[in-house]
Amino acid sequence: MRIINSISSIYESELKNAENKRPTLVYDEDFGTNTDYFNSFELSLYLLEIMDNTHNLNLFLEGLGMPKVNADIFYTLLRYIIENKEITEEHKQTYFNTTKELYRISNVFWYVSQTVSFVPDWDIDCFIFDVRNDLNDDYPDIYERAMKGDITYDEFLDEIKTLNNRVFEKLNQDTA
Repeated sequence: MRIINSISSIYESELKNAENKRPTLVYDEDFGTNTDYFNSFELSLYLLEIMDNTHNLNLFLEGLGMPKVNADIFYTLLRYIIENKEITEEHKQTYFNTTKELYRISNVFWYVSQTVSFVPDWDIDCFIFDVRNDLNDDYPDIYERAMKGDITYDEFLDEIKTLNNRVFEKLNQDTA
């Protein structure tokens, strides 16, 4: 319920800031199939789960007197997925940095309570970073190194491109 109220308040503030534009969400029969590989409705649910986990972590941090993690990118991504908009490079980098911060902070609290831990979602990452999610066992290792700070964002993207190329080569070999 807290997440829905948060989404509502953000949506209302965007409405107020819009210059006489009234955003509309029109039901479409193909909602849930905005790309070849991903289901919008399912991704929206995964994002809501991440938002809820982040909210719980932020409440915990607030109780400790620590600064909260800015999770606005998740609201933006949710809106973009629902409205079937293109995710920009800036969104990708903000998502990467936010998840990296959440990962770093929540690892400390993992043994305290799993309700205040952040676990990245494989499907959302695949969607945002254009990772083929089939035949892809190396992505978790790449992601882990990125979250620990062993590789930069650009190195992360380069490794994903290399990984995707290997996956496509394997698929082409299998179909040949």
